[in-house]
Amino acid sequence: MFLRGFNNWIKSLLINKYSALAGRNPSVFDICAGKGGDIKKWQRQYPSHYVALEYQQTLIDKAIERLKSRDIPKYPSIFIVADAGDKNTTIDHVLRDHEEFKGFGRNIVFDIVSCQFSMHYLFETEDKLRAFLKNVTCRLEPGGYFIGTTVDAERVIATVRERGGPEMAIGNKYFSIRIGQNAYPKEAEGKPTSPYGLKFYFYLKDAVGIERMTEGR
Repeated sequence: MFLRGFNNWIKSLLINKYSALAGRNPSVFDICAGKGGDIKKWQRQYPSHYVALEYQQTLIDKAIERLKSRDIPKYPSIFIVADAGDKNTTIDHVLRDHEEFKGFGRNIVFDIVSCQFSMHYLFETEDKLRAFLKNVTCRLEPGGYFIGTTVDAERVIATVRERGGPEMAIGNKYFSIRIGQNAYPKEAEGKPTSPYGLKFYFYLKDAVGIERMTEGR
């Protein structure tokens, strides 16, 4: 499928470029890691260690299975089930306070923090966004890199408005996008509206999670 191939190409470019800039054997923190779709890409960089954060246990289990597959060389890895938008389960809290990481968790830092095609989910509220940014920065080495990809909101909304009709939806058998509201006023009752929590619904065949239209923000 072209879209998936394009997404993987973009991610490979970012990973290759910033791994080279970070230097040999970079340490990696993969936020919203899903089922480990980028594990092979990181494997080619020979990371000193790799930490994955994902809020769904079923997806973490698939990521671990992927790492254990025969064709992927092993490297030190930690897989954590936690919400990247929860201030009580940031990577700093988990590595510092959880019993299983005592003795070494405080010393884990990262040369590269990555979040691929997931950031839009963290804009539901300001608190979620701040927790996500805390995850990005709290263990990132000085001079380290954050890499990420996300949707172009202005282009998505413009396309849906142009082609989506009264239902504000576009798609085919492979994908669908529906905007959750017809208007995005800058003010309501004389007060600025919140920039957070503007809903859209997105589905991509064979993507992470259940094959149905899922809610984004």
